[in-house]
Amino acid sequence: MAQQRALLEVVELDARIVPSVTKGPALVHAALSSTGLHAAVTQAETSLSGTGSGTVSLSPAHVRGGGTLFVLRGTADLTGLGTFKVTGGVIDFKNGTSAGTLVFTGASGSITLVLTSSNQSGHFNYQISHSTIAGLSNSGTLTLALSGGHFNLTI
Repeated sequence: MAQQRALLEVVELDARIVPSVTKGPALVHAALSSTGLHAAVTQAETSLSGTGSGTVSLSPAHVRGGGTLFVLRGTADLTGLGTFKVTGGVIDFKNGTSAGTLVFTGASGSITLVLTSSNQSGHFNYQISHSTIAGLSNSGTLTLALSGGHFNLTI
């Protein structure tokens, strides 16, 4: 794994001089105290973004509470993370809500998203329930369009 480094520059603030981040994934917070300069480094969270597509099929499985289970298989390109195989399913419940799980598996690791929607518009909120990739934002939105045996997703 390549080591990531933050690029620092010195900025003068009145009578104080403190380092600040100009680029890079880490945020540097610096504070002056009577004993000198103390800095803490934290990893910035990365939001998932990208697109994907693949096939969708109806599952004959019984859905508790009634509804239709759509099984998805395809690929996605996630910005900065690479290409992933996508598998999972989405249920459109009879009460008008939707929910599902998508698993993204690629060379950089795996990410499992739990999807929820208060309607069946294809717009989902997601939570990351598992990830082997550090530094990802825990939640976000995803759009899923199902048509003619195919799906397209945007995250």
